[in-house]
Amino acid sequence: MHFAKWIWGKLKKNIARMRVLIPYLVQFLRKLACYLRKLAEFAGLEWIPRDRVKSCIVSCKRKLQHNFLPIFCIAVSQAGLIASGVNTGDIKVWKAENPQDPYHYKTLKENTVELSKLYTDDELLMGKPTSIVTSLAFSQDGTKLVSGSSCDNKVRVWDVDAGECMMAGGHAHCVLSVAISPDNKTVVSGIPYKNEGTPTIHVWGLNMGSLTLKHTLKGHTNDVTSVTFSQDGALLASVSGKTIKLWDTRTWECVAVLTDHRDEVFCVAFSPDGRVLASGSHDKTIKLWDIESSEYLATLERVTTVLSLTFSTDGSTLYYGLENMTSMPFRIPHLAD
Repeated sequence: MHFAKWIWGKLKKNIARMRVLIPYLVQFLRKLACYLRKLAEFAGLEWIPRDRVKSCIVSCKRKLQHNFLPIFCIAVSQAGLIASGVNTGDIKVWKAENPQDPYHYKTLKENTVELSKLYTDDELLMGKPTSIVTSLAFSQDGTKLVSGSSCDNKVRVWDVDAGECMMAGGHAHCVLSVAISPDNKTVVSGIPYKNEGTPTIHVWGLNMGSLTLKHTLKGHTNDVTSVTFSQDGALLASVSGKTIKLWDTRTWECVAVLTDHRDEVFCVAFSPDGRVLASGSHDKTIKLWDIESSEYLATLERVTTVLSLTFSTDGSTLYYGLENMTSMPFRIPHLAD
């Protein structure tokens, strides 16, 4: 009995002492959380609040393999097709009518490349890339796929159902980016910048089964790494270094220059209604631009480089991919109304 009272007395004293220490413990935990947040940002990781963790957990439904080759570009059509390009010049097209079970539909091969003219036998035996597919873009109806490549420096337009190249156009330099207009009548390709006054964007017309060079656009002073049309085809956005240019597709005149990014811009995307342009940059920001006024609406600060962007079909959500291998959605209230 006396032993039990002694134990109870000791416990009461320790509990009283612990009550005194609790505020210090809470303060310590808060400081620890702050230091962990800073460490995560320094390491290029995004700190996700508790209320967002559940919405950010996704699972991989299925891996689409390309014979274990590095995939340089991907395009997705509204008709549920996925295209991927690799460094052999091959393009694989997958059907994703059921997102949980996409299947291999077609393989598009660039058979026009004469390898003996590009590489020696020793280079080919060592696995030298034959023709890297650098960019892909589907037409809105999903019937055509445009590809750009290095090594042979060509833009190709493919008939997806037939799995055949319909037409091709050549450049003096490698192709870095491609886009096809909503009416399927125009293809645009972006190329490296060489010297002042040289065109960095080629505008091609799709006429009678051939690609015809219609216009060459000048003014960029760096490689054109991304081109994209607005949903109605009235505007073309092109990215070069820190600069974004908007072009009127009726006259092919530059109508706006957007220059508020502090570092290289990697990606742009038009909202479905054509009122807003989103841009992602190496300066760790996403900017939303008003198309009519060419002024930016908002700046979203991220923790690392923004590499890719796309809007949801209703324009209410912007999805972006980061350099630290994470992808996040961002809801845009004024576009959801």
